[in-house]
Amino acid sequence: MKIVGFLICWMFLLPASFLFASPPQNFFPPESLFLDWKIVAKDRSGVVLLATIKSMVGTNSDLKISFESTKDLAVQPASAQVPSLAEGSQKQFEIKVAKTGAPLNKRTGSWVHLRVEYFPDYAALQKRVITNHLIPAGLRQKLLQEYETNQKKRKKTVAHEKFLFIYPDMTIPDGWKKYKKDDWP
Repeated sequence: MKIVGFLICWMFLLPASFLFASPPQNFFPPESLFLDWKIVAKDRSGVVLLATIKSMVGTNSDLKISFESTKDLAVQPASAQVPSLAEGSQKQFEIKVAKTGAPLNKRTGSWVHLRVEYFPDYAALQKRVITNHLIPAGLRQKLLQEYETNQKKRKKTVAHEKFLFIYPDMTIPDGWKKYKKDDWP
């Protein structure tokens, strides 16, 4: 009987402990750049994408932008350069994508890829980390040391790479308009 009472007590106390526990704190380091794609036009000659690169923290410099794709697609322009991008400002690029006639890799499908290599504004990143009191002290110190080391080495970084996947049946995921295979060049 005592065991049953003990179990009943734990059935009520255990859920109550979750109600009063503090929620876990998640922290993601500040990102210097935001990358995005939009489809702006489509016709028999291909698809036109608008790539947007926005500076989120500080003035990022020496941006080397590359637009790559699978062999069955051609991307123009293939690259671009931006000397600097101040916080809050953005740069947009019109990208033309057309079929090349090369065979489609049915296993991976087709994709277009946006990659940005650049020098972050490490001083601005350090300031963001110092003023964010939600960051645990150990992680804050680790980030500050990493930013200081990278700044001394003048180390470039790569923005989170952005892919646009085009499925083998020539549809585009994530709620974008789906094109039939015959609609593509």
